[in-house]
Amino acid sequence: MSEAMVRRHRPPTPALHQDLESLMGRLQSKLAWIEEHGSEAECAQAIEELEELISSYRYQQAALSHQVEK
Repeated sequence: MSEAMVRRHRPPTPALHQDLESLMGRLQSKLAWIEEHGSEAECAQAIEELEELISSYRYQQAALSHQVEK
């Protein structure tokens, strides 16, 4: 079966935002708490971790873009 046929017969995948909605809500709550009550060190740590997440998501975005271009 060709790859196009396989894709047509796969069940639809849920949108990424549906999978991440509750996780993002918890993350946003935690970051809001750190913003309001966290120490300088906790704020700096949160910034560092967010930068790592952003970097990881950008890497995935580039990998997906590469697949689309093939």
